[in-house]
Amino acid sequence: MKSLQAKLDIMKMEEKTISALPKQFSRPSGIFNVLSPLTIGEMRKVKRLRDPLGLTSPSTKPEKQSTSTTPKRRSANLLENRIMNRSISLKRMTSFARDDREKAENLTVLKPLTDIPSIKERLELSSEQKSVVRCVINSRANVFFTGSAGTGKSVILRRIIEMLPAGSTYITAATGVAASQIGGITLHAFCGFRYENSTAEQCLQQVLRHSHMVKQWKQCAHLIIDEISMIDLAFFEMLEYIARAVRNNDNPFGGIQLIVTGDFFQLPPVTKNNEPPTFCFESEAWNRCIQKTIVLSNVKRQNDMTFVRILNSVRVGKCDQKSADLLRDSVKNQFPSNVVPTKLCTHSDDADRINKSSLEATKGSEKTFHAYDDDQFHEKARTLAVKQLTLKIGAQVMLIKNLDVNKGLCNGSRGIVESFSEAGNPVVRFITQDLVMEILRSKFSVRIPGCDVPFIRRQFPLQLAWAISIHKSQGMTLDCAEISLERVFADGQAYVALSRARSLSAIRITGFDVSCVRANSKVIDYYKSIEFDNDNDDFDVEPAAKRKYRSI
Repeated sequence: MKSLQAKLDIMKMEEKTISALPKQFSRPSGIFNVLSPLTIGEMRKVKRLRDPLGLTSPSTKPEKQSTSTTPKRRSANLLENRIMNRSISLKRMTSFARDDREKAENLTVLKPLTDIPSIKERLELSSEQKSVVRCVINSRANVFFTGSAGTGKSVILRRIIEMLPAGSTYITAATGVAASQIGGITLHAFCGFRYENSTAEQCLQQVLRHSHMVKQWKQCAHLIIDEISMIDLAFFEMLEYIARAVRNNDNPFGGIQLIVTGDFFQLPPVTKNNEPPTFCFESEAWNRCIQKTIVLSNVKRQNDMTFVRILNSVRVGKCDQKSADLLRDSVKNQFPSNVVPTKLCTHSDDADRINKSSLEATKGSEKTFHAYDDDQFHEKARTLAVKQLTLKIGAQVMLIKNLDVNKGLCNGSRGIVESFSEAGNPVVRFITQDLVMEILRSKFSVRIPGCDVPFIRRQFPLQLAWAISIHKSQGMTLDCAEISLERVFADGQAYVALSRARSLSAIRITGFDVSCVRANSKVIDYYKSIEFDNDNDDFDVEPAAKRKYRSI
């Protein structure tokens, strides 16, 4: 009865029939319409409906497991604990929904907002973006899609992740920051070996020594790699060898479908002793594996066409006198008096020091918010939501996830903490439309290889925003930024920093010199070779009846 009531609540909330996805896997439609199993996603929808302010206490954490248990037993125990915790959460959600609604009615929410925006809000695709998704889903080809900053690569990737089967799809990125943006893990954590100063056979033995890593490689049918520009040639070739060897499959990448994205004009692989970087696209493995390359051309982030023209030139390492003058003149740009523009720093240590000292200098008492993890948060789980968030009234903050795209509240939106509500939540005044909003806890999910159910953390989607490193800003759209380019040390670094802004009026540049505008010559030549190979519809499409994927 509780499952039936939950289904009815969801239908009333959405005012439409239940998603077609479960129907594809159900028996006759009549049976499905009577009652189908309540999925984890539907449980979360019901909880958001009945508990809009996140008042229900977090579920009890499982006891620490004995270090003497085997990895297999620990995995089984973890699964049992997670199932138990999900069950407890569902019972609380049902039993105390009425009390929680009464509590919610007594709270003042300045401008109510759903905890997590709908899929339609998050992932509104253009025709160009849909063609990429079709290529990945329909053709099952190994695809590399790329484009300049702001063309929607992250939006496309999230739609692809939504459509691929969770049990056999592994979400990875070159860095922890990039992985946290898409709810995945680093590629190094996934692969199970350390390749520095190791032979191919030594790397293979590192994987074979761990049965769970072997199982992971064999279960993987779809491998997503974000920020591919930061993966070097040697690592990519080693990955391709390991995939074939562990899976005993001589097809490219062992028969795994590769979905790869990034922009090689952005940050390159990190090298030692100032050695020149080597890129994935230079390897034989890349040419053997990547079947389709798609170049996105429609910029979504910036509407300022003068700024778009400047960015397109800077991306390829060019900056004429007119563009240089406009960038230098940006130092005169003014921002709202109560909002300090986010300083983009070339080094992470500089950004951390600025945030710490600025928070200490802000008058008033601190308020610390601890994250709610619904079970033992996996050590490989990476998310932008910190375990402990400390704020003050007057603190400069930014969103770290999309809340309401239609209102301009996106990842990177800037604001200032004005107060704390009666419920203790931060109230933020955003630059966008001068909007004042009480911020609620959001859910951050991370999918770990080998775990069908994602790890969940509930935390306020905010971070201090006096400063951020250029590296960590990748994927963000900033409302206002102050960029210091005196210490630029890598190709593409100036381009990444400049392209975070929506317009030329949203940035203030200090220390600009045309010498900081740099692009790697090998990258320039590579993009010249692929820019004409951009026909997205040259694969045969498998009949929809044979596909177990959702429609775009």
